[in-house]
Amino acid sequence: MKCEHCGAELGLLDQVCPYCGSINTESAAHQKEKEDYEERSRKAAGKIRGFFTANVPLVCSAILMFLLVTGLWLAWGADTSFTLWSKGISE
Repeated sequence: MKCEHCGAELGLLDQVCPYCGSINTESAAHQKEKEDYEERSRKAAGKIRGFFTANVPLVCSAILMFLLVTGLWLAWGADTSFTLWSKGISE
């Protein structure tokens, strides 16, 4: 980027021209956009963190319920199959 006043090369983060001392308006706009982006990013991260934090108990409960039901189903199925097998009845 170039200085609007003297045409010298400027970095994006240079707030003033090192040669003539004029204010780099593009740098100020860039800094503002960067701050806005960082603020939006922090808010989005907070929302995501809040969503997962709020749903951890629900997900854990669902997993435990699934494991419990599956265990009971397997235990009942294995017991029923063994009982029928020992009596000589096929399913």
